[in-house]
Amino acid sequence: MAAARTAAREAGFTLLEVLLALSILALALVGLMGRTLSNVRLSQEVAMHGVAVNLARGKMYDLEATLLDEGFQELEQTVDGDFSEQGWPDIHWEAVIEKTEIPGLAGLEAMQEGAGGEGEGQGQGDGAAGGVLGGLLSLGAGPGAGGEGGGGGEAAFISSQFEMIRQILEESIRKVTLTVTWNVGVEEQKLVVACYYTDPTAMSRVLPGLGGLGGGGGIGGVGGETGGSGRGGSTGGGLGGGGRSGGAER
Repeated sequence: MAAARTAAREAGFTLLEVLLALSILALALVGLMGRTLSNVRLSQEVAMHGVAVNLARGKMYDLEATLLDEGFQELEQTVDGDFSEQGWPDIHWEAVIEKTEIPGLAGLEAMQEGAGGEGEGQGQGDGAAGGVLGGLLSLGAGPGAGGEGGGGGEAAFISSQFEMIRQILEESIRKVTLTVTWNVGVEEQKLVVACYYTDPTAMSRVLPGLGGLGGGGGIGGVGGETGGSGRGGSTGGGLGGGGRSGGAER
């Protein structure tokens, strides 16, 4: 009788052993589920970011067409909406259209002086660029810069030409900053795209007011900027084309 009880006890597990095994299994399952949920969330974020990039590219084309139809405005504009027509009502966008401000010769001179105090020994390329800019600023500094009438005439000519070019650029370039937002779970994600658009007819509008040379023509595309969002990763999304260039960053 005693031998039978001993054999039965040796053939099974005690309650303590079963509870310990279940605890180890529960810990392992919790870690596995957490890792699985993290992978699913990451996959969803990547998929939604790809959708947002495509939607932002299409919206930039729409904004370009609107600007060409309505023309450039002097004041800053803000428009917003969502992508319900594209089947994504939960993804929202906001666009800020602003005039690009080009600094005058006085502003460039102040920038050059500030850079000269901080940028010593930064490299040969910076020194060469500073030399070209410094030469332009020395010519445009004013009649007293050269000490003679010839120097004053050159300074006045360069200053007038620079002012004309500055006005043309400000009139012909508009910066469009598009922000696309969406939610993954409870966390908001954001994609910012900045693009510069040019108006080929701006030169003909500016030159008559200045009494300068006639004519027109496009200024051409200028470089795009990138903005940030979310977790700080980046994805290139160039929107380059005729008279435009831009980029996207998550």
